[in-house]
Amino acid sequence: KKEKKEKKEKKEKKEKTKKRKGRDSDGSGSGSDSDSSDARADKLRSRIRKLERAVQDADPISEVGRRVKRATRAGARPHDLSGCLHIAASNGDVGVVDLLLRSTDVDVDARHNESTALHSACLLNDGALAALLVRHHGRTDIMDANGETAQDLGVE
Repeated sequence: KKEKKEKKEKKEKKEKTKKRKGRDSDGSGSGSDSDSSDARADKLRSRIRKLERAVQDADPISEVGRRVKRATRAGARPHDLSGCLHIAASNGDVGVVDLLLRSTDVDVDARHNESTALHSACLLNDGALAALLVRHHGRTDIMDANGETAQDLGVE
């Protein structure tokens, strides 16, 4: 009797361990890989939202830099960061634009609402920002939704 009880307890313990590892009692997977990838995707989205908010709120460059590192460690790809580039350019924040261009592989010509960060710089008439974007190979010949290029908008 004692031996049967020990076997039963051992079997129950084994099943609990399997369930904890994300397996059904029959040994088939229950989707734990999917759950962990969903958690990673949620973490990445959260980090990008926090970064965008820091850029929008014009947080100190050190805080934005910290959030850029956290987002990239969480797996942010260049296109994930293009929104931050557009926000910073629209705000005329040369420091954040420089940080993003130097520390990530963000596409300087990424479009947001059919315009580039360079279009935003030209609309702000911000020569320093426009020069920074051009130094990082921002194209001046891309047309926005109105058919205008950054050259057409010009910086005085």
